[in-house]
Amino acid sequence: MKPSRGLLPLLLALTAAVGACASRPDPSEQAEAEVRRFAERGYHPERNLPVTRRDTHIGDEREGMDLSLDCPATPGRYPLVIYLPGLGETARAAPLWRTAWAQAGYAVLGMQRQADGPQVWSSPDARRGAFDQLARSRFGGAQLAERSEAVRRTLEAIRQQAAEGKDSGMYACVDTSRIAVVGFELGAQTALALAGERYRESRAAARGDAAADGREPAALPGLTAVAVFSPHVNMAAGGLSERYRDILAPTLVVTGDADEDRYGLGITPTVRQAPFRYMPEGNKFQLVLNAGNYTLLNGADAPRREEGQGGGRGRPGAAGGMGGPGGGLNGSMGGFGGMGGADAGGGMGPGMPGDGKMSRGGRPGGEGPAGGGDRQRPVIAVQAVSTAFLDATLRQDSIAGEWLARNGVRWVEPVGTLQLK
Repeated sequence: MKPSRGLLPLLLALTAAVGACASRPDPSEQAEAEVRRFAERGYHPERNLPVTRRDTHIGDEREGMDLSLDCPATPGRYPLVIYLPGLGETARAAPLWRTAWAQAGYAVLGMQRQADGPQVWSSPDARRGAFDQLARSRFGGAQLAERSEAVRRTLEAIRQQAAEGKDSGMYACVDTSRIAVVGFELGAQTALALAGERYRESRAAARGDAAADGREPAALPGLTAVAVFSPHVNMAAGGLSERYRDILAPTLVVTGDADEDRYGLGITPTVRQAPFRYMPEGNKFQLVLNAGNYTLLNGADAPRREEGQGGGRGRPGAAGGMGGPGGGLNGSMGGFGGMGGADAGGGMGPGMPGDGKMSRGGRPGGEGPAGGGDRQRPVIAVQAVSTAFLDATLRQDSIAGEWLARNGVRWVEPVGTLQLK
């Protein structure tokens, strides 16, 4: 039986529609392919090593320092990258960045004073929601000097323990003759102080008194390079050109155009770019990510769905790195495995709803992922640029340096801008 003339056009239309649906690319597959292409064109370090982690503690409970060391499993001595976490994070924070660096052949040592770790969210200021007061205290000059001195003391203790063989082999992988300091937020303030940031002189001059109170942080001997994520900038202190003029070491600033202040201190995304703007020229780099915010820049794994979105302490995430395709620097598909038991989120938890405002009785909230669902490409960009920076400075790798200066600038364009001076 032949179809009627009225049905024939309908059947033809349905056939065409089915064919179009069958040939139309799947959006998720397209996104995955785009991530693959982006990763393939990025910087690929010479090494891609398995990684081990060991945790320990130095000092007493009040003044102690928590340490978490990620080292390549392959025996050898590797340049040291000291990672200084943000306020309220653990020494295990930023697995997305740290694991990438360790895989590339660096000994990555997370350092966090217990006083600056998760226990700050149980302080009286935090319990009543006075995060601005909490931040003013923690980012103040006295605390900055204490943190800087704690880093120097800890590094000296590590060197001494290793020399005397009292470290149980923990630091056998560490080459302390080549050191980079990388910091996020609170840790970024410490890192810049160790690199030579000075602003007490200008502040004291405005008051008409002296700054010689013994609280000025001193630079870290042997420091080769510095990288700061979401740097803290106290605009009220003034004197920006004088403040950053002594930062001569190669420096990388990583921020985003949505890198808002979580504490109510008035720090805007533009203000976070001041260190790069006022540092002297020569081996200075700045990566500004489109829609880059706290949630991206802290290097934590994406929060698990079951953790919810409300305030409160939350649970630390499990290690594992970026899931999905294109998640590795060396073309590895999937995340960073092999780090069982690691605290991916650094103890921050999901925080508040994504508006970034303050809540009472919890902790300051983070924003949602940068750029909505497109989080993988910005993560890959940070991993590639920061690893190339470490290779160029700690290893004097000319290929890495040329990539930063030429290829990297163009490659980053889909997700942000890379500047150098």
